[in-house]
Amino acid sequence: MKYLRTLRLTRTNAVELVVNKMLNTESKKVRHDNQDRITRARTRGFEHTYLKHACNLPLFFSGNDLKVALLTENNQDIWRYWNDERNQQSLASLFSTERMEMLVKAGIKGCSNVLYTFTHEHNGMKLFYSMMMPEAERQERQLFWHVGGRRASWRAFRLSVFELSTDDMLTISKHYGELVGHDEKLTHFGILQEISDDNSASDYLFTEKPRLATSSLNRFRHPRNVKSQPRGLYFDAKSRRKEPRYQFRSPLVMTTPEGNTISGATVDLSKHGASIQLSEPLSVPSGSIISVDYLELKRYNQRIPLNQVPYEVVRLSTDRKTAHLKIVESGKTVKTIAFFRGIIESNQDKLVAQQEILPSSSLLEALHNVLLGKMVSTPVYVDKRGTSVKCRSVGVNFPLPGYLQFFERIGHEQKLALEPIFKGRSNSLLAEPFKRKPGAKPVAFELYIGVLKLGDRIQSIHTKLRDEFESTQQRITFIKDALNMGELYILRVTSGPVYDALTTLMKKDINELLSLSLSHARNLENEMTAIIGYCELVDITEEVLIRLEMNS
Repeated sequence: MKYLRTLRLTRTNAVELVVNKMLNTESKKVRHDNQDRITRARTRGFEHTYLKHACNLPLFFSGNDLKVALLTENNQDIWRYWNDERNQQSLASLFSTERMEMLVKAGIKGCSNVLYTFTHEHNGMKLFYSMMMPEAERQERQLFWHVGGRRASWRAFRLSVFELSTDDMLTISKHYGELVGHDEKLTHFGILQEISDDNSASDYLFTEKPRLATSSLNRFRHPRNVKSQPRGLYFDAKSRRKEPRYQFRSPLVMTTPEGNTISGATVDLSKHGASIQLSEPLSVPSGSIISVDYLELKRYNQRIPLNQVPYEVVRLSTDRKTAHLKIVESGKTVKTIAFFRGIIESNQDKLVAQQEILPSSSLLEALHNVLLGKMVSTPVYVDKRGTSVKCRSVGVNFPLPGYLQFFERIGHEQKLALEPIFKGRSNSLLAEPFKRKPGAKPVAFELYIGVLKLGDRIQSIHTKLRDEFESTQQRITFIKDALNMGELYILRVTSGPVYDALTTLMKKDINELLSLSLSHARNLENEMTAIIGYCELVDITEEVLIRLEMNS
């Protein structure tokens, strides 16, 4: 069976008449509608899985101000990368007014740029540096590469920014306003993709280092006083809190590692953590271990050392007077944790639990529709049925990007051929990254595909991972041969395990399908739960040519 995608160019009711003629009885209409709902639910299942596991970071803006970041299972490292030494989110500082004016121009629906970033530790502060391609002359860019490329914090991102349509703007702003409790007009959205990290940083040192003073990079340093912090929302609207927090005020004295003491009081309390308000700023970085003396609580049980409870500083407020703490778990604190559990359980009628703000299904649906229209990567779903592990499904948008057109060209029976990526590498690209280990994160690889052609005919296909090249010079030769004799595709392949493919919205779709067909609902759930791994393909050909200065 062949399918043809068409677009109606003239006003006519011919299509409606044909459909009405074909569906001329109520039973035919019901059967057609039901089949459409089943197909739609299956498609949405894969869409939800993509949005839940996407490795890029979707961002939403109100004019020049960053307001929302949409968090997924796999973009946590990008989000945390922008935490400073206080564990305060400083991503908003990436989007200066001048930079946003360059990205968001009237009448331009969307644009894309490469951002290079690194961090520098100075006097206990974590300073962020970033440079967008159009913002620097060649020598400044070369110096930025040489200074940043020697650091573990080196990253290259692709930032794509799009204007929201009027309808999307109204819908998203309405539901987001309901979430935050006040009107907030969201006007643009962006997608931040990591396309290079410190594993490929040596490429940026291949260029000649210019004779410029390092101080010339100061203009690319982010300001410390971030005007606002974006709200992080998870696409799957489930609470990430391990335990509830309760409003609870009790006086205390904190002792720093240096022996300094600061008075304060708890704001909220849980079995394993606390938020406290201090009388003066706390001058220690996040991750430090401090001691808390609960001045009143220690009177209730003098056998427990509530005068020196060890906590780790998780996050500090901008003024450093509010600290979020996590108890240091050990044999010595078991009784302390049990004490807090007892206080909470015996005072349930008095304590007020702090509510976590979660996005509504309506807001998630609105964000879902916007993001799917601007896919900047290709999701590949890997499932396991019995003992068979296969890449059975790929998510695409039309028109297909160049590398997918190539996979389609060498495929059979209307299917994409992914052999150039995975053949001979299923262990390194799939099996190993998909292992469900504690703390498992997505793993990224650079894959080079050279297509040698004679006229329009493909003679041979050569693929190599970055690590399979013996030297940078050999990799450059590979790139030159592919460009001169055919086609070159350089992909960033990111692979990671899928622990639970089902999302809140997906479960809602399955429940709606139950009233229609029990077997189809069960089949859809089985198909989604069979997904064990997720891969994401991003075309980085242009950026690799730029970093190796071969783009001319």
